[in-house]
Amino acid sequence: MTSRSLCALLLACGAAACAVGVAAAAPSRTAPTKLTPAAASPSGSLCPARKDSYPANINPAHEHLDTAALTKLAEGGDADAMVLLGLMYAPSPDRDAKSPPIDVEKAVALFERAAEKGNGFGAYLVGVAHVAGTGAPKDEKKAFAWFKRSADRGTPLGQYWVGEMLAKGRGGHETDWKSALPHFSRAAAGGIADAYVELGFAYDQSEGGLAQDREKAAYCFRQATRDSVLARFNLRTLIDEGHVAWQPGDPGEAPKPK
Repeated sequence: MTSRSLCALLLACGAAACAVGVAAAAPSRTAPTKLTPAAASPSGSLCPARKDSYPANINPAHEHLDTAALTKLAEGGDADAMVLLGLMYAPSPDRDAKSPPIDVEKAVALFERAAEKGNGFGAYLVGVAHVAGTGAPKDEKKAFAWFKRSADRGTPLGQYWVGEMLAKGRGGHETDWKSALPHFSRAAAGGIADAYVELGFAYDQSEGGLAQDREKAAYCFRQATRDSVLARFNLRTLIDEGHVAWQPGDPGEAPKPK
């Protein structure tokens, strides 16, 4: 994780108390990680197969620019630079003498400017600020509106949070798993591990009108076991309870025959 990614994670720390998947709140803008492709999704599954790699949220060419360079680009209207500059003003445990003074309100203002220019990642970060009450008033209705804006721009993290708020009845909405599922599916296709976990839960618990299907649940959890402790735990539970068979690569060892 880069220092700027860590900044964004800390900006989102207030969301951790909301139990909505802290891992999903942390942006990943390092080089895409090569992953092993999964088998095709089970027929009719909302759960997409994991891709070989996922794109960065921000222009990689801007990743290592300093404050002065990003400021110049941001003043010229570069939305990606606005987001990265905002992340530099956010808190981080690895700040150094070259870091600008912490100014969370300035960070959020930069994210909002980026969002106004159509940057979906910036809109996502404004939503996180409203969820956490960090640099912006704590207001889940406003947060939902920003996440929806982010999702409409095709941002996987925005898709995840729209689904999360609908599924959990937050942001002024009634609990609505049926509406949440397509958002989780699109977020999973964009590489959000927690979205796979929610899809697996939905298949396991028959949420959103889905028929209970432990094989599909296990398939979803398997897509996220590399990145999610909860996915590994849920998959192992299905295996230990005899709902699905252990496969090579699953957590733990194959259960011994009884």
